[in-house]
Amino acid sequence: RNPLLLKVFCKCNEGKKDLIIDSNSLIESIGDYSNSLIENISMYIGCSGSVKKAKHELASVLLEIGGFLWEHNTRQLDYWDDFEKIANTYSLNLVGEGICFQTDMVGGKEKIQFTYDMLAGYHIARYIVSKCSTEKDLQLFFDEKSNYNKLFGNQDELHTLSEDIRKSLYF
Repeated sequence: RNPLLLKVFCKCNEGKKDLIIDSNSLIESIGDYSNSLIENISMYIGCSGSVKKAKHELASVLLEIGGFLWEHNTRQLDYWDDFEKIANTYSLNLVGEGICFQTDMVGGKEKIQFTYDMLAGYHIARYIVSKCSTEKDLQLFFDEKSNYNKLFGNQDELHTLSEDIRKSLYF
């Protein structure tokens, strides 16, 4: 049903034998794809600098984008006001990669979002986990009503990517 997810899954599992295709393997593929994205862009950028530094910075950028989407309860960022500030020198590399982000004009403003909701949910889940280093922290996070409601509340309270965030948190 979803050719983009199939493309990501196939790209990440190319050459592997005896694959089990289930929710867990799909989420793992999204994580593998994200890591591959960071690796490829870092290698490209690292030609003129430190690959290790670029990897760390790109991972931080994706984490911050996930945080922005969570905190603003949205699926997209304003390209110039938000994305450019967060991604900074990596913005063109992230957009130019091809299947990670897509841009669109909405109300006369250029917007950007993860091309695939499951990838957005994965990065939002990573943001949530990064804020909660212990089980107690995670409990406190979900004890906060607004956080709980974004994932488990009524339809009008849910984050627009709640289903994809929950999948990534579960697996």
